[in-house]
Amino acid sequence: MIGKVTSGLDQLESEIVAGGITGGTDDGAPKIATAITAATVQ
Repeated sequence: MIGKVTSGLDQLESEIVAGGITGGTDDGAPKIATAITAATVQ
């Protein structure tokens, strides 16, 4: 992983993280389908 989150972290936490993890484990894919649609490298 490179870089850092510069915006949208609050939306990530409230919509994706709060949904939990598939299978109810401590690590894995989120229950809510998620995709990175853009990235900027400077």
